Amino acid sequence: MRLFIGIPLGGRCQREIDTLLRTAVPARGGWRMIPEQNRHLTLAFLGDLEAPVTGRLERAFAPAYRPAEAFVYRFTALERFPSPRAGLLALTGAVTPPLEQLVQTTRNLLQEVGVPCEQSPFRPHITLARRARKRQSALAPGAVADIAMEIDSVALYQSTLGPSGSAYTVLARTRLGRSAAP
Repeated sequence: MRLFIGIPLGGRCQREIDTLLRTAVPARGGWRMIPEQNRHLTLAFLGDLEAPVTGRLERAFAPAYRPAEAFVYRFTALERFPSPRAGLLALTGAVTPPLEQLVQTTRNLLQEVGVPCEQSPFRPHITLARRARKRQSALAPGAVADIAMEIDSVALYQSTLGPSGSAYTVLARTRLGRSAAP
């Protein structure tokens, strides 16, 4: 199974993204939009895993994230990703301490169940579109973003490739705890 761990987007965040895309991306700009149900913030891409490893991961999933607390994260830019000439359009932001802690929790979980994971610096992003043709139009001037995302759950996804793109199935999902702060 082809798997990844990510953070699902809530309805409010999805609506804010839709509004941003309508104003910042020309209607015939050469981009193929990612379906709303496929938008997520990836914490780790795992690739193809065998059933026994997937089973261990599913059993360890909720306990690993139990100590983590929910928080709000802000995306600040709409840009080509991972570089200015790349064929992906993504919502991006800076790594914050709570997000970095969630990434470390994910890496610890993967190590615990014996799944190799990338150790390169984490670059938070939500992929919103892919290149549909060689030339894309530029983004609207000042394509900055200020989109808040409540990070209150983490999911283990299966990705199935099909003729019309990827379809994602949630295999496990766990809610994060609430902060005791007023």
